Amino acid sequence: MTLPPPSLSALHGLLCAALLCAVATGDAQARTDTAQPAADQTALRLTQALGTCFADPDGIDADTTVTLRFRLLDDGKLGGVPRRVGNVNRTGDEQKLYFHGLQTLYDCVPLPINDAGGEFDVVMTATGVDRLYASQDAPPPVETVATDPAPATAETEAALGLDRTARRELQLRLRLIGFDPRGVDGVFGPNTRSAISTWQETAGFAASGYLDATQLEDLRAQSEAEFAAYEPPRARTTPTRQRVRVRICRKTGILGIKFCRYEYR
Repeated sequence: MTLPPPSLSALHGLLCAALLCAVATGDAQARTDTAQPAADQTALRLTQALGTCFADPDGIDADTTVTLRFRLLDDGKLGGVPRRVGNVNRTGDEQKLYFHGLQTLYDCVPLPINDAGGEFDVVMTATGVDRLYASQDAPPPVETVATDPAPATAETEAALGLDRTARRELQLRLRLIGFDPRGVDGVFGPNTRSAISTWQETAGFAASGYLDATQLEDLRAQSEAEFAAYEPPRARTTPTRQRVRVRICRKTGILGIKFCRYEYR
């Protein structure tokens, strides 16, 4: 049995339906392509910018990774101090890489954010930036057992060889980032020890009031921006009074003879 050929009206209807479907599919795809890459393009710009500032650190195992969470303001500057997230095993290499990542972020600001600040996570390795994404897209952490380093002691601090000038600098750095040692005199007394302990708790170290090499590097990295912008107060100078030549006269003897001389006062 031979079927009759479709009518022109039927062919027209099928063609219109096909065209409408294609248009609808194209619009949906276009919306997906424009919405999704907006976040991807921001992450790509930030990754490229950080990559240009990252210098390979020396002496860090190639398998070491750390994740830093940082907040960017609309002008591309950092809002607060970046912090470590995820599995925080404070090994020596991870601590070094963390400090190196902090310095990379501080060196790179302002970052190209196009007036759309937010919170981001960046995964860094010993060779550079591995990946970067918005913090809300962070993968769930894998549970591991964290290993905390031993607290710093008087011996670890003595090994740093800090002279009085270096101690004054550290006291100033503590004060600039909100941990006031109640004086910048180069003497680590009770107030300075208390300020160090408070900073250690905030930075995730065991609070002992003493520093070691890792903590010293961390403190300097965290306070570098404030320390670089610090301008010491100018010392007050007492103006030198101009000396004036003065004539002094007095009478002497029975006859009252007047004698005069000049002095500078």
